[in-house]
Amino acid sequence: MADLKAAIRNVVVQGAVAAANNENIAIADSAVGPVADIITTRVKPLIEHATNTEPWYRSRVTVGAIVSMGTGLLSALGVATDWVDPDTAVVVIMAAGSLVGGIFTLYGRWAARKPMGT
Repeated sequence: MADLKAAIRNVVVQGAVAAANNENIAIADSAVGPVADIITTRVKPLIEHATNTEPWYRSRVTVGAIVSMGTGLLSALGVATDWVDPDTAVVVIMAAGSLVGGIFTLYGRWAARKPMGT
């Protein structure tokens, strides 16, 4: 995934440099890097989704398959699953995953005692 981000950033930088060199577009050469970073951050999830390279836990297909297998297993074990709407379960699990990810991110930041890479 790091290769994908690097490839996206390289193309974005080339576009930003071309824009900075265009006399009809007002962008300073020093702004190319920050502009490229912002565009890369916004474009990367779209490209990951389109190329099917997002992490498994961000894939609705994968989460949907897990929910389907889980409800099938519960049904086979005799547990009633008619109260579970699979589509709603996928949405809830995806939202819960985002919430848990955010919590771990904040915890990791607050628990860190030294900057990364040192």
